[in-house]
Formats: sequence, structure tokens, C-alpha cells
Amino acid sequence: MKQIDGQIPPVCLQLLVENAIKHNRASARHPLSIRVFREENDIVVENDLRPIASDFESTGIGNKNIIGRYLLLCKKKPFIEQRENTYIVKLPIINNT
Repeated sequence: MKQIDGQIPPVCLQLLVENAIKHNRASARHPLSIRVFREENDIVVENDLRPIASDFESTGIGNKNIIGRYLLLCKKKPFIEQRENTYIVKLPIINNT
């Protein structure tokens, strides 16, 4: 598959990194690993999944905002997957043409 040039909606990367920090445990001994890379025509944000024990449940508003931005801009939907030890979001690159 040919890689396309393009962009992703503003602030999406920031929201995903903030969510990773907000919802996961991290320490000097066990730092939180957040990886950002390109995979074909997606920007992938992948982090360790070590949820913070809390009485409140996440509203998911950050992911809802990202999905809404994509629907408005290009009718594509980000891929979001929670695995046993990893949380992955794939943001489609929006073609410049």
C-alpha cells in the first residue's frame, strides 16, 4: 500500500498522550511507555496499560472528541483497541488532496 501524505486533526496526539498519563500508573521504577509511530496510512499511539485504581470510571470523552473530529473532517473512524497490557489508537492520516 502506498503511503499518503497528509495530516491528522489538531490536538489528537496531545489528547492521547494526556489520557495515557491520566489513566495509568507510572513510577521511576516502572515508567509508562508511550510509543508514537507511523504504520502505513495511520499514526499509531500505543501505551502500556496499567490502570490507576480509582472510584470513578472514565467517561471516554477524549476518545469521543477524537472520533467526532474525524467524522467531521473525513468520515473516517480511528481504530481503538484495549488489549491485556496495551492500549492502541490508530489515527488515519487525512489525505491532503
